[in-house]
Amino acid sequence: QQVIAVSVTKGYDLIHEDVQQQIPDKLLAIQWLHAYHFGGYAKPKQLLFDTMNRVYKQYQLPLDWVYTVKAWLAVEDLAKQQFFPSGSNVVLVHTGGLQGNLSLPQGTLSFPC
Repeated sequence: QQVIAVSVTKGYDLIHEDVQQQIPDKLLAIQWLHAYHFGGYAKPKQLLFDTMNRVYKQYQLPLDWVYTVKAWLAVEDLAKQQFFPSGSNVVLVHTGGLQGNLSLPQGTLSFPC
């Protein structure tokens, strides 16, 4: 088993140390990915909104624009790169936080907030 974490912050690469300190007895090794911040925390990008609309249309799965859409894009990209070994079971943890979508201008998303 492997845990991969996607950081949404730009320039805060020490987050892994903060999180690792919270894990009892260092039982879990986490691989941190810092390349999927898309400009940084809560930075709106059209790619994020387009992806959110596509995922909702295809799977009826709402994503938020601060966290989960970035994790989704990371998993899609890693799968295209064949990062995951053949036969892997990949689990994306949806962390919620959909209330942030209410801050977007009306019409940005094609699904209800």
